[in-house]
Amino acid sequence: MAIAWDSVLRLVISLVAFLFTITILILFHEFGHLVVAKLVRIRVVRFSLGFGKRLLKFKPKETEYALSVVPLGGYVKMAGDTPEEIKNPKPGDYYSVGPLKRILVILAGPLMSLILAYIIFVVVGLVGYTEYFLEPLVGEVRQTLTVDGQEVPSPASQIGLMPQDRFVEVDGVPINDWVDVVAQIYPSAGEEIALTMERDGEELDFQVTPVVVDGSDVAIIGIVGYQGNVVSMVVPGSAAYRAGLEKGDIISAVNGEPTPDYLVMSELLSRQTGEMELTVQRGAEELTLTMEAPGEGGTVSFGFVCGLKERHASEPFPQVMLSSAKVTTAVVVLTAVGIYQIVTGRIPVREAIGGPITMADFAGQTAMAGWQTLLRYVALLSIFLFILNLLPIPVLDGGNILLSIVELIKGSPVSFSFRVVFQQVGLFIVLGIMGFAIIMDVIRYAT
Repeated sequence: MAIAWDSVLRLVISLVAFLFTITILILFHEFGHLVVAKLVRIRVVRFSLGFGKRLLKFKPKETEYALSVVPLGGYVKMAGDTPEEIKNPKPGDYYSVGPLKRILVILAGPLMSLILAYIIFVVVGLVGYTEYFLEPLVGEVRQTLTVDGQEVPSPASQIGLMPQDRFVEVDGVPINDWVDVVAQIYPSAGEEIALTMERDGEELDFQVTPVVVDGSDVAIIGIVGYQGNVVSMVVPGSAAYRAGLEKGDIISAVNGEPTPDYLVMSELLSRQTGEMELTVQRGAEELTLTMEAPGEGGTVSFGFVCGLKERHASEPFPQVMLSSAKVTTAVVVLTAVGIYQIVTGRIPVREAIGGPITMADFAGQTAMAGWQTLLRYVALLSIFLFILNLLPIPVLDGGNILLSIVELIKGSPVSFSFRVVFQQVGLFIVLGIMGFAIIMDVIRYAT
């Protein structure tokens, strides 16, 4: 039997990228605990990357630094965590300092995860990264719009805009992508603006007045941006990924119906249920791929995006500091909202949770896309760990912060027996989630 070297290479890349990702995440998180513990005079017995048997270890002074056999985590062991030591703490023990200092030690881990994400965004922004964008091309001109309950001709149709017209300027502002188009038109309701368009190599000038349609609060002129049928990206583990769709594939038909662009393709996919056939052009070869509908329409829910272009982007130092802070804040908010939607059932748990196999697969895919993409994936995971560890779940940092807050309020430590039960409940919850994630991994990739 021939060895599929391409598959072997992908497996090796995924494993290496996974170990790199896990190591960076654990190192920064636990380093936060370590540094602040030492700052508040708590003796750190051991700093370990991984769990279980220690493979490598060295002890320059009072703290042992170790690399352990199971890489899925890490820990900082501090002095004074036995029942007797908790009751009678000695100088340097964890409970020899007050609850406020202990809260600082606990918070340091999640905060270092957040700082890691910010540092990554800064570094990637300075060095440069691949940016996906939509060209400023008109894909469709809507003939009518609903304004104040009435169907009226769209501004774009009135001035004669046509599919494939390219935006050059809007009110004298140069246009580089579709985001620029939207940024200039959206706030211009009722104001006449100048458009410079390119059509068949010739520049044309137009005057148009955007309108606000019913059910919206932004101005439009009745156009949709053009997105072609070339696959820009495929999400690992998605329906498209399992079907074998690859970046660069040209999707020419869905169940035999032609798909000349994204609009037609999205409409066709939204009507599909069960399995469907994609006609794909890959180089000189035409393929037929079978893909299963995930239950919702549109290409994004299938796990692929079409029609985006790529370009190299970077930012100067002063600007990248601010933009990275904005990106970090936005990702924190989006991640928190996502976790809330999972907890409340708005996002199915089986679709949202992935275990080590999914994580390794994503790490491999991002690594093959470039080191900047891999680092940004690490940043997203680091922000997820920041939020997850602040949840008041026993065993996690948030649970320990909760115990310290209770101690602060009642004026004395929580009893050791309660602490043990609290931690056991937390361990049961965490192991249950991990077990479920691994089962979902097996099901997802086995099928």
